[in-house]
Parts: sequence; structure tokens; C-alpha cells
Amino acid sequence: MPVGLQMMSLHPASLEVVCGEHQLEFALDSWRQWSVSLRSRPRVLGPAGAGLTNSSWLIVSGSERAVLRINSPIGDRLGVDRQREARVLEALAPAGLIPAVWHNDPNQGFLVTAFIPGKVWEAEDLADLEQRRRLRELIDRYQQIDTGLPARDYARYLDTYWQRLKSLRVAMPVALAERYRRCRAELESWLPAVPVVLTHHDLTPANIIDHEGRLYLLDWEYAAPGCGDIDRLALGAAECSPHVRELAALINELWFLIREIAES
Repeated sequence: MPVGLQMMSLHPASLEVVCGEHQLEFALDSWRQWSVSLRSRPRVLGPAGAGLTNSSWLIVSGSERAVLRINSPIGDRLGVDRQREARVLEALAPAGLIPAVWHNDPNQGFLVTAFIPGKVWEAEDLADLEQRRRLRELIDRYQQIDTGLPARDYARYLDTYWQRLKSLRVAMPVALAERYRRCRAELESWLPAVPVVLTHHDLTPANIIDHEGRLYLLDWEYAAPGCGDIDRLALGAAECSPHVRELAALINELWFLIREIAES
């Protein structure tokens, strides 16, 4: 078992239950379109990781291994823009900060990246001073990369989540509604002074792979130019202002509410 991946044996019939057999087979059938030369059609070894929305699979062809991600059908409702993600990955590729992209066509609904056989970080890594130093250096590196994309409009982002929940007739807790109004109003006072840099927006230990002295970052589907301090929250709350902490916390809470309802 490669370090960092939770693997399990799959009965062929279970593939359809987990992510849709047709979708997975369609992705595998496209292997000749990928940017690498493979000996044969890849086969599935098992699920890779335990993402909250997408389905990811460890695949192999000869000696080559990769991760095939089937995009979530509710991605747009969760704020994912696959075209933007593709632009971000293209900008990041030359820096070697992400697994090599073998194939990515947002319209086809899947992404194939090289498998990195490293250690997936855990919460304990973020508590280690040396590991935090390495992550800080990595954040500094990718935040200097220009994607050519427009900056995220956090007010609109919050509003979109909020209106989506209202359209689903969700009974909002009074305290959450008050936090939304306060955070939304305060954005205008502090956000304009914040430098706009490439921001991952989902920098959790599960998205960090440590391999042969290098760190790689996964899951850039929420990335956009924005408030870089949101990523620095991974280094500790003391790294960021209360405004940033509240903005990030509110976005996460609204996201989880939408996901829970959309998948129910």
C-alpha cells in the first residue's frame, strides 16, 4: 500500500455505486488522448483518498500510476469553476508545485494527474515548527505566480452561497444570519487594502503531499487570486487578522450547509 493513500479492494459492481461506472469507464477509455504515452488502457487499483465531493481513483498502466478524479456533479453549486481551475493548474505546472497533469478537460468532467507516492500530511505536521517553515516557503512561492485571472469577489461569493441556501428554503440560524451580515458589511473596510495573490482556499493537511524533500499541493478547485492570508491560516490563527479568520470560517460553514442539502 503506497504511503498516504487509503486503499480498499473493489468488487467491479461497486464502482457504479461509488461514482458511476459509466463515468469512470468513459474517463479510462480516453487514455490515448492523455499527454503521456501509456502501454495499455489503465485499470483501477482502488479509491484514492477520501474527498468530500469528488471521487478519486488510483489507476495503473504498466509501471505508470496516476490519480483519476471524477468531478462532483454538484461542483457548481459549491462554488467550483472548472475552467478557472484549469487555468490555475496551467500556471502552476512549470513551478513543480503540483502533480503533473496528464489530462484535464473541464467539459469531460474528470482530471488525471501523476501519482505522487509521498506522505499525506496530518494535523501533527502543522504543529511542527520545521514543517510550518516549509509550508510557509511553499505558500510564498505560489502566491507569486500570476494566473491572469480576475480577483475573487468575496462579497459576491458570500452572497451566492447565501442566496443559494435561501432558494433551498433553509431555515438559517439567527446567529449565522447575523455573522453573514456583519462579515459582508465589514469586507469593504479591510479587504481593499489586502494584496491580491494566488490563494488555494482549501489548504488542509489532506491536500499536502511530502515526497523526497518536496511538498506538493492538491485540489486547486477553489483557487483564485484573492486574500492570501486565508491560506496562512494553515500556519496558525496568529498569522492572520480576525477579519480573515471570520471570512474563512463563514465561507466554510455556508459550504458545508449547501453540500449537506445538495447531497441529501
